[in-house]
Amino acid sequence: MSVEGELWDALRDAGMLTQATFEVPAIPVPVWVGATFDEDIDVDRMVHQQQYEIEYQTADVPGLAMGGTFVIAGKRFKVQYRPMSRGTGHFSKARITFVGPV
Repeated sequence: MSVEGELWDALRDAGMLTQATFEVPAIPVPVWVGATFDEDIDVDRMVHQQQYEIEYQTADVPGLAMGGTFVIAGKRFKVQYRPMSRGTGHFSKARITFVGPV
């Protein structure tokens, strides 16, 4: 196992990752992802913005593309932009948007 793979397993074991199910056409694929859910609230302008992003091992979902859907904790999300690989390509990040409950 690679150093990156060992790191990912350690993050999962420490409870720092969330299980997600990617809805690859007709085959649900369970994987572990790092998910961030940031909210920006500008009180003066009364603007509320939510930004969601996931990080995952690229090999876990090699075909993930813009428009792909998946479920985290009973909520469905869609990949908003083309996923981008990071560093050596072992990990990828994707900006996502909330679609609705499952």
